[in-house]
Amino acid sequence: MATTTYGSPYVQSSDLVSGWPTASQNVANRIDDVALKGNGVNAQTGAGYTLVLTDAGKTVTVSNGSAQNLTIPTNASVAFPTGTLIRVVNIGAGTWTLTGTPTINGTTAIPNKGAVQLLKTGTDTWWASAMDTAVGGGLTYITSSSFSASSAVNVNNCFTSTYDNYRVILTVVGSTTVNLQLRMRVSAADATGANYTYQDLKADGATVAGARASSQTVGIIGYTVNTDPNAYSLDVYRPAIATPTAIRSVSVYGYTSATIWDNAITHSLSTAYDGFSIIPSTGTITGTVRVYGYRNS
Repeated sequence: MATTTYGSPYVQSSDLVSGWPTASQNVANRIDDVALKGNGVNAQTGAGYTLVLTDAGKTVTVSNGSAQNLTIPTNASVAFPTGTLIRVVNIGAGTWTLTGTPTINGTTAIPNKGAVQLLKTGTDTWWASAMDTAVGGGLTYITSSSFSASSAVNVNNCFTSTYDNYRVILTVVGSTTVNLQLRMRVSAADATGANYTYQDLKADGATVAGARASSQTVGIIGYTVNTDPNAYSLDVYRPAIATPTAIRSVSVYGYTSATIWDNAITHSLSTAYDGFSIIPSTGTITGTVRVYGYRNS
């Protein structure tokens, strides 16, 4: 018995006739196995990865805590047959980006818990189609983290060209009663210029009040108290596109009092951002942040 480049067994002329029952069963098992599970799984946990010929038909899982590249080689380097399918699933925290000198059409960013299917359509042409990992409401989970007694919560590499708009769900308890502030972030650095404008509308009991501030170095997403968890839902519009960014935050703070704070924030710079920071105006915060992308179609 011998095997093909992709691992399928076949009978050679030198094999004994008496071995045919076992050989034929091996071939049949391989056919069943590939039909049910594809060509197997190649788990990659290192810093970057370049596809190899034996990845054809496989699911390649990638896992790394920071952003990495998955390289598609040229046909001259690795001659994948036209029609080759490869699935890539990101099971780590860092976003993986498809790179290489072949033409790569479609989705190139694979966020945490994201997946793409690669199809070779020409000598040096590939299509990358996002596989559906969506949860209800057209949202795709991207990343989450918990924090404790933090003076700033930095969320990096969560905004990419894969999605135009995002939803952030935040639950927080403060060490004291404070404003909760937001800054846009790119390449692990906050945008600290006086380019933020925010407008708020707060309803507390029978009182409704509004306020506005411009040319600020932070945006305000709400208020946090140190007696109850505080819940925030933020819609972030086109943060990874080089246009001004808009954010709407609706929060409920103090579960026992059910105070509502509705905030609108704009950031006037035409910059593509890949993350954000949540910063209490004083003290520290403890809680959880989750980021989802709105599917574009």
